[in-house]
Amino acid sequence: MYRSHVVGAGAAARIAAVARREGLETLASLGGEPRELDKSQARRLAKEASRLRVEASLLELDSDLTALAAVARWCARAAEASWLTLSDV
Repeated sequence: MYRSHVVGAGAAARIAAVARREGLETLASLGGEPRELDKSQARRLAKEASRLRVEASLLELDSDLTALAAVARWCARAAEASWLTLSDV
């Protein structure tokens, strides 16, 4: 099964900047070099995205943060081997 969500370059840059400021290392990697996250890293990404949502740091990007957290959470909970790829489109 395959799930995806596309975050625009400007939104990814804003999310990454706030994540860096907040010390959210995994989420701060958005917009960087393509990389694959394993299940534990995907779980961390979901938690970090959810944290920004709870803090209302980026209200205008709430739908992107929600979708990122959902895809990452799905990957982290998959019964089979799974990974999450972060890349520019």
